[in-house]
Amino acid sequence: MPSTYMKFDGELIEELSNKIPSALFALNELIKNSYDAFSPSVIIEISPANQTISISDKGNGMGPSEIDKLFHISHSSKNYGQVIYKEEIERITQGSKGLGFLAAFKFGDRVEWSTCRNGELSKFSLVKSKLVAEDDLSGIEIEIDTDKSSENG
Repeated sequence: MPSTYMKFDGELIEELSNKIPSALFALNELIKNSYDAFSPSVIIEISPANQTISISDKGNGMGPSEIDKLFHISHSSKNYGQVIYKEEIERITQGSKGLGFLAAFKFGDRVEWSTCRNGELSKFSLVKSKLVAEDDLSGIEIEIDTDKSSENG
């Protein structure tokens, strides 16, 4: 019996990222990700000269399995409103839609991530315009550079 498989056009990225109504809303989504990762603070640096915005935190960070889940569109392991604990800290989960990474595209075409977890630093990036131009996103490979690190976040 013949079979086929699911395909996802790059225009899906454009359509979903356009659902984020404003840069302020997008910034809020990224800050909520830091909150859900138990970061005690979030640092936002804006450099008009370099045309960059940097958002950093000291949260849990992401390892290989969390990075893999980051790009599973519309899938999230978080449940909005669920109480989560880390040591003696209690937080109410803010994210749950599985679209958080799209918020970063509200600030530019190229987004770079640098994340540390359990002594491993992972760096990876995406260019929105290249994704949107693809006929099928299901096989897109995202290269991850790794190194050692002594921090999380």
